[in-house]
Amino acid sequence: MFEIQKLENELAQTRTELHAENQRGALKDSNKVAELEAKMLDLSQRLEVELRLAENKQEHEQRVEESQQEIAYIMDTLRAGDLSMRELTVNEEAYQILRQVVQITIMDLDEKRLNEVAKLKNQNSVLTAEKDSLQQQYNKLYGNFVEVKSELNTAKAELEDTELKRNAAAEQLEDAKKEIARLSSDNDDLRAEIAVGAKEVKVTNSNGNLADLVQQFNASKPAIYDIKPLDNRQSRFQAKMAETDELIEFGYLEKGKYREVTAAEAEVFRADYEAKQAKANTQVDDGEGLELIPTVFQPEESTEHSLDAGNTSMEVAGKGFTLEDRVAALEMAVFGLVKEVA
Repeated sequence: MFEIQKLENELAQTRTELHAENQRGALKDSNKVAELEAKMLDLSQRLEVELRLAENKQEHEQRVEESQQEIAYIMDTLRAGDLSMRELTVNEEAYQILRQVVQITIMDLDEKRLNEVAKLKNQNSVLTAEKDSLQQQYNKLYGNFVEVKSELNTAKAELEDTELKRNAAAEQLEDAKKEIARLSSDNDDLRAEIAVGAKEVKVTNSNGNLADLVQQFNASKPAIYDIKPLDNRQSRFQAKMAETDELIEFGYLEKGKYREVTAAEAEVFRADYEAKQAKANTQVDDGEGLELIPTVFQPEESTEHSLDAGNTSMEVAGKGFTLEDRVAALEMAVFGLVKEVA
């Protein structure tokens, strides 16, 4: 019992020290905490063994006492047929001697058996305590393993996300370089145009001209609308071209290449685009096969530059001239050569 009390006191003191160290929060000594936890585990195991041994000892003593009582009862009730042991002996003194000898012999044999049982129980108690201790260590190690595995998976996911961001940043950086080069080229062109225009135009408000240039530059950007981010980081976007309603994707650094308009403004862009497409697809009558009548009159003073009527009709009606050539020939045939006024 003294050993049990000693272990209980040490365990309580160690538990108090561990609690005090954990109360320090971020300032606690991790090595000290680990040592105290290991000490608590060892004390708990030793205390459990001592408790099991004490229990086994108490049970053994009780079993010995019960065995002695059982042997005494057997000796008192042992019979050989109809005769008891007392009746089989010469006298009472002989019976008591025989009874004690037989009882001691049986008790020694039974005590040896009980001692073997107690020894096996003690060994079993020690092994059980060790098994429980190992189970606790396993549970703790497994818990640490699960925690470390979770942290590893989190770190792996963060690493993959970082790599994706790095790749996206590299792409955006490359796009930014291209955009800077394009803007630099446009800037050089604008400077050249401004330099040429400065020789012919008298500038009255430089700030106004610069604002016009900036406005013209912004107006030259492709118009888009309905911009939506494609990820939580807003590194990629999706939008619709205002003229064609075509879906496009671009990075954060590419937003400067476009100008955003409203859905209502997009309808105007789309209507203008469709009108241009319709106009481009319309078949224009180029006047092929048109026959002109011979010259009705010709001014006398312009005979040097006049055209032969028959020749004009045939040449204009031919297929080797453009519509502008034919109209010019028709005017010359009808009105004659018109002198240009300087």
